Amino acid sequence: VFTDAEKPYKFNLQKAVNTPLNSLSGVSSKHLQDKVDKLVTLFSGGVVTVAEKPLSAESHPHAKKFCMALAAKKLRQQGEDVVSSNPQAAFSAATLAIAVWDKFPEFGYLLLAYIFETCPFLVPLHPQRPEGQSDKDWYQALGYKYEANEVEKQDKYLKRLSGVARLYAALSVA
Repeated sequence: VFTDAEKPYKFNLQKAVNTPLNSLSGVSSKHLQDKVDKLVTLFSGGVVTVAEKPLSAESHPHAKKFCMALAAKKLRQQGEDVVSSNPQAAFSAATLAIAVWDKFPEFGYLLLAYIFETCPFLVPLHPQRPEGQSDKDWYQALGYKYEANEVEKQDKYLKRLSGVARLYAALSVA
């Protein structure tokens, strides 16, 4: 939805979302609240500072939705990458997600959709393989990733999905 002329604006929106989420940690409640405030301000259409310049999601009709979807996808990605290696990180990510979800319900629904897309067993759903379905389609329905036409190794798959499941469990507890 962004034109070529709007690419710098889109890039700054991405930085405004990625910066607080990449620096997310359970150091202190003040640190966590700062990240929540930045995202809530951005999603509300307020002005945030990116690269020492003011930025608002009000400048484009789709900017708020783009930022929410990006933040939800990024949090799910944290489950795959960060939480799978450091299970304690699930709680700071879940706390931030619940705080933002409280103000923006559509953000929470997007986050759940991305989580369920990655790990269909959390729905709960145990997909049945239809006759004639290719191996690639079957593995993708189970949440496996493909790289260079090779299915993800099972240990990597289980580690990645356990991180997403831990994030989901932390959301449920929070």
